[in-house]
Amino acid sequence: MKRHAFLAAASAAVIAIAALHGDAIAGGCELALHCDLRVAAEPARLGMPLARIGLVIPFPLGQKLVEIIGPAQTRQLLFTGQPIDARRAYEIGMVHQVVPADGLPAAVQALARRIADNAPLSLAGIKASILRATSAREQIAHDDLDAAATRARTSEDAQEGRRAMLEKRRPVFRGE
Repeated sequence: MKRHAFLAAASAAVIAIAALHGDAIAGGCELALHCDLRVAAEPARLGMPLARIGLVIPFPLGQKLVEIIGPAQTRQLLFTGQPIDARRAYEIGMVHQVVPADGLPAAVQALARRIADNAPLSLAGIKASILRATSAREQIAHDDLDAAATRARTSEDAQEGRRAMLEKRRPVFRGE
């Protein structure tokens, strides 16, 4: 999935609601984070296993995680690479609501209805204010971090991480 798809969800004129029925790992988690609101079914898990496969988080995603769940929880999520369940995601502010799996469509529909019942100009202005308040983060220089992410992505460790994941075994990283 391309980065512009994530940004399109975040900057859309409408309120974007992510309905997480199953696991949202890596790109699925990132897309959900760029939505305005997130509703998860109880069995859902969210995670960023980048360190487990030898990758470095893209800077904009790191910013988004810190914005939503704070630096301490971002460290836990990224350093361990382990997914968290929907309840834990709710506790740390990563999702806004957790519902039984069979109740997810109704919960998302009810939330959308509550939002749609509000004044459209108010909603647009509120979303624009929130986007403006967080827009300064886009000016932070991160070329060096992008270079580190590229080095990691093309490293022997990343190749080993991908192979190990496909072979369902523990990777052997060498720092190369």
